[in-house]
Amino acid sequence: MSAPEKTYWDIVRTQFGKNRMAVWALRLLAFLFVFAIFAPVLCTSSPFYVSLAEGHPEAARVPRFPWLVDLFDQNRFPSAVDLFFNLLLVLFVPGLVVLLSTRGRTRRRALAGLAAPLVGSYLLILLGPLRYSKPKIDYLEVRAPELELVVSDVKLRILGKRLAESQSLVRSAEIRLGDAEMTGAARSNAEADRLAAQDQTETAQRQIRHWEARRAAALKLRDDPSRAYTMVLPPIGYHHDDNDEDRIVEAPTLAGGWGTWHLLGTDRNGRDVFALILYGTRISLTIGLVAVSIYCTIGTIIGSLMGYFGRWVDMLGSRLIEIMLCFPTFAFILILVAVTGQTNIFMIMFAIGIIGWTGAARLIRGQFLSERGLDYVFAARALGIPQRRIVFKHILPNAIHPIFVTATFGVASAILLESGLAFLGLGDPEVPSWGQVLLQGRETKEAWLIHSPGFAIFFTVTILNLVGEGLRDALDPKLRQ
Repeated sequence: MSAPEKTYWDIVRTQFGKNRMAVWALRLLAFLFVFAIFAPVLCTSSPFYVSLAEGHPEAARVPRFPWLVDLFDQNRFPSAVDLFFNLLLVLFVPGLVVLLSTRGRTRRRALAGLAAPLVGSYLLILLGPLRYSKPKIDYLEVRAPELELVVSDVKLRILGKRLAESQSLVRSAEIRLGDAEMTGAARSNAEADRLAAQDQTETAQRQIRHWEARRAAALKLRDDPSRAYTMVLPPIGYHHDDNDEDRIVEAPTLAGGWGTWHLLGTDRNGRDVFALILYGTRISLTIGLVAVSIYCTIGTIIGSLMGYFGRWVDMLGSRLIEIMLCFPTFAFILILVAVTGQTNIFMIMFAIGIIGWTGAARLIRGQFLSERGLDYVFAARALGIPQRRIVFKHILPNAIHPIFVTATFGVASAILLESGLAFLGLGDPEVPSWGQVLLQGRETKEAWLIHSPGFAIFFTVTILNLVGEGLRDALDPKLRQ
């Protein structure tokens, strides 16, 4: 019994599997998507479960399961990108069951069946009956006594070290002043150092008394039976837009433990950097995928028509490509910002998609020029098949494969472009962005605000480029191993 003949895509899959680095990059890319999907499970101030005492001031307003209630609340998740990823989170387990329990055509049909309710629910949330907004509850206020204890402990520890250092400086200055052989100028400097150290000591002591009083008040509130509560929190108990005003530009710390720590520190607005990076992953991946989908679709259609029909269609398309090449994407977005006076992620997606299709069009045109002279195209014409079917059903499936390589590299370029715009202050201020955090790092000179978004950008762009190189090697017969 002869072995079944391998299809083209079977050969591509086999060749791609030989590139270990590309395979691992693809796995890491899948992990990054899952990481973005599960953002509300890892970082949010909405508890999974809450039980408040009957006399608690917020008892009447706080639901028993806030996490489920807030998952599609547009006051909690105002971005359409977040709502879409939250829908993916709801359908993640059914989709995983489908992937593990089915194969081949059955798997494709089942996944298509899941895609229909996903798109339908998303449209209903954005446009129709499932759209809802309720007054936003500040769960950090409910947890105020607990958080106050954490903050006061951190502040008292820092201030204790500062007090010890200033007292040491005072003693050192006094020892210098006790030297009878010291010159007048040196004595003046030592006296100035002693006075400055004494001022620092008094300031530290005053701040210590302030935070000790706040800690005592927090202990009293925590022990008040009417304010008792039970909460089940995510690992990071902060949403990306929650401001912890007492922990502004705080270094990474594990103080307070589960739900209260800041693993990557805070920014100058008191927002958790880990939450910003995590929710920023959603924005970056969405901008890359949507923008590239737009320009690949436009480029594929225009390039197909140019390559198949040739003559005046090819000439007109070539002139249009030359015109579009005169508009660099970055400059085009700057012009849009100046004209409209606003920036949002959808405008960035649109701008990248409208300008970036020229490379995809030229690539598809070249593939069509090589395919249209083959026998199967002449046979389709001889059978009287309509030209639109010949273009999009017969030739395009055989010419589309290089576009996947272009799309992979294009997603990486779009992520870099969006991060660059946000770094320059031209990104959407309503959504978290890696470039925004990097901008704060440049302004504050704090290492965690530079390294965290910098590594996120480097990691994502690198794995996308590795996947693109693996696809290029697998699709090109000359580069196959």
